[in-house]
Amino acid sequence: MVRSLYDLWNQNYIVVGSEEDPKFYARVALGAYSNPLLYVAPTFRCILVMDESKLEKADPPLLNRFEKQRMTMNDALMPQEQDLVETLKDWAESISTVKLRGFKQEDLFIGFDKNETLQSLVID
Repeated sequence: MVRSLYDLWNQNYIVVGSEEDPKFYARVALGAYSNPLLYVAPTFRCILVMDESKLEKADPPLLNRFEKQRMTMNDALMPQEQDLVETLKDWAESISTVKLRGFKQEDLFIGFDKNETLQSLVID
């Protein structure tokens, strides 16, 4: 699917119409489904979301077509949600504090991830 959108991402448009009112079209095809010319609105924007762990294996020409931004779960939280995450963090630390050496939050909460678990609880 990715390769079928390269003309669009490269802004390799076919322009139809006048200079005052141009219409932009790009070739997009996906297997048996193809639309030789697909209208592209002037306000069109494309966002590619990719898990950071998959970046290393991603196709460099694909990545070069986009501005890169790193976004975490914390970036999606409102201030009151961030406060709630901090409260939950304190609570999780307090109930997972055991005098046994090496006992961590990950031992109490299966799959615990300090960057995602508590944040995902408060996202509406």
